[in-house]
Order: sequence, then C-alpha cells, then structure tokens
Amino acid sequence: EIILIGFYDKSTYNRLKKYKNIEMIGRVDRNELPKYFSMCKAGLNYTPDIYPLNLQSSTKTIEYCAAGLCVVSSKYEWIKNFEKQRSANFLWLDNISKKSDFDSYNFEIPDVSDLEWNNILEKCSFDKFIEKAYLSN
Repeated sequence: EIILIGFYDKSTYNRLKKYKNIEMIGRVDRNELPKYFSMCKAGLNYTPDIYPLNLQSSTKTIEYCAAGLCVVSSKYEWIKNFEKQRSANFLWLDNISKKSDFDSYNFEIPDVSDLEWNNILEKCSFDKFIEKAYLSN
C-alpha cells in the first residue's frame, strides 16, 4: 500500500483515487507524522534536477532517515552527495521498473542524529553566542 501525505490538487486526486492500494491522507499535523511513518517501509523524495532545487537540502529525506525509513528518490546533486557522505544507499526512481526492484533492494539508512536541533545548537555554541550578545548590551 502507498500512503500519500501532503498537498495534492484535484487533478492528482482524481488520477490516483481509482487505485485501491493508494491511501490519500492529505495534509496532517506534524505530530501525526510518526504514526504514518511507522506504517511505511520507505519515503519518496522527488526533487527535479533543476538549479537551484537540485542544490537545496531535502528536509523530507532527513526526516525519513531519522524515522528509520528507506529512501526512494529522484537523482540530483544534493541527494547524491548526501547519500555518499552518509554512506547511505538510496533507491533511485530511474532504477525501478517492477515491484521486485524495490523489494530486493539493499537499502542503507544513514544516521542523521547529528542533525537534531540540540546537536546543531551545541555544535555551533549557540548558548555562548546568546550569552555574549545579551551581556554586551
């Protein structure tokens, strides 16, 4: 089964509603995402290979990894670099022609815990910056 979360227009809805294995959820609150992620094996990241979109980080991909989901993605510069730097193994959309391509793929989900806010704030010494800025006034 496929769960479609997020915004989609009427045309997309009409095109996909006929498929019994697609559940169209629509937009959900952020706090509901873990419930849906727990029902999934993989998350789909589609980003066109068009500048500047192909250079921007994909928060969605990072969230999928943090949730322990495999990643299926279009292939573009940022995602290829992220996969390589993180020793991940994502499945490219271009490499899927049948269900068994997905089922037999050797996914590697990278650790992204260093990208959690607490770790980012610690790494950049945010507290010290705030204290210095506050004390200097």
